[in-house]
Amino acid sequence: MLNSDASLASVDLSNLIGPNNSVSSVSGLFNNDPELREVNLANLNFTANSTYADLFTGAPQIAKITLPSSLILAQDTTDPDWGTINPGVHLTGPSPTADLTGLWQTIGTGKVDFVNNDPTNGYLNNNPLGDTTYTNDALYALYDGTHIAELPANETYVWQPTEEARLIAPDPVTPPTPSVPTPTEPDTTFQPFVVTATKKIGLYSSKDFSATSRLAWFVQKPQLKQPTFTVIGTTKSTAGNARYQVRDTNLASATYGQTGYITVQSAYVTRAYYESAPKVVTVINPGGINGYDAAALKQPRVAYKQGTQLSVKKVVTYNTSTRFLLTNGKYISANKHFVIAGQYKVPTKVQAKTAVNRYATVNLTKKNKHYPKKTHAVFKVLGWDYSRGTSTTMAGTLRYRVAGGYITANSKYVRALN
Repeated sequence: MLNSDASLASVDLSNLIGPNNSVSSVSGLFNNDPELREVNLANLNFTANSTYADLFTGAPQIAKITLPSSLILAQDTTDPDWGTINPGVHLTGPSPTADLTGLWQTIGTGKVDFVNNDPTNGYLNNNPLGDTTYTNDALYALYDGTHIAELPANETYVWQPTEEARLIAPDPVTPPTPSVPTPTEPDTTFQPFVVTATKKIGLYSSKDFSATSRLAWFVQKPQLKQPTFTVIGTTKSTAGNARYQVRDTNLASATYGQTGYITVQSAYVTRAYYESAPKVVTVINPGGINGYDAAALKQPRVAYKQGTQLSVKKVVTYNTSTRFLLTNGKYISANKHFVIAGQYKVPTKVQAKTAVNRYATVNLTKKNKHYPKKTHAVFKVLGWDYSRGTSTTMAGTLRYRVAGGYITANSKYVRALN
């Protein structure tokens, strides 16, 4: 019905049929719809023998989807009839980028609204607040036909944005009546901003720091993993020392979401976004960073992988954060988690000095290959990352990303070739 519609962006089928009517087949319904971003399948009642062959094949941009509990996503490869009954729906999950965490998230009490209900015009709100997140595989496992009784009748999932990429539309402002004069006093409302900790710091329940008022320590981390805090106010201790009143925005922190106080000393904290323009920046985010045509950072036009060096023309302020306008005319985020000022280099190749192992994860778990010492294996370095990246209590260790996984970056075990 909707196959190969090159311009289709949003579909709502929730009122197509009554809730008691079953759907026998949706095979190829959205096949080859490359611009499709939003799909609502609420209230559709799928039976055990419903066919979904190629339901979402060729529709990789679906970022907001409402699923009824009866829909089966998971592929049972042990079922000999799978190929004829359910060849697979091919729902594509998000990949980690500068704007996306790589997970699906329920909306919860948040809002995710496309402008004018037209996804091609971007988002009005993009602020999901649901308590649950899923990888694409986990979402498939949830909708495998065995959890129907546990699932809500209908649930909406969206690609989870990074904190930087969240959009919250301002509440509509009612204009004053003509009889009310326009206020002449300046707006003194505090404008929140984000800072990162460059050294080990403490979060305190009181502006007068002490061991008893300390809520947590945050260890020193490399720039792309530094802890972040949203500054919601400023104050002074009884002794007159300046403090930031902050909210902890580190998801893995024991005090996530709590408010407290930290130092304002520049030796320990800095703005999370660059405020001046270096001549060159290097992309340090393992997932790379996107380039955009405008400072609003909507509709990415180009992707820059980790390690790419970009020439900067100037810094541009956008709301409470900043962007870099590149010399090629594209805009990127000036968030210090994504780029670092200057040229930042790691080896393009390393050679093993000893026997080394390759692992599937950056924490060097799930070993997937062993390289004996006598081979002195040579690896092409595809990127880098740090172990324990989300931890606020452990510093983390540099790893090299190579074909097939991660290896140590310890100079005792590998040496740079160039």
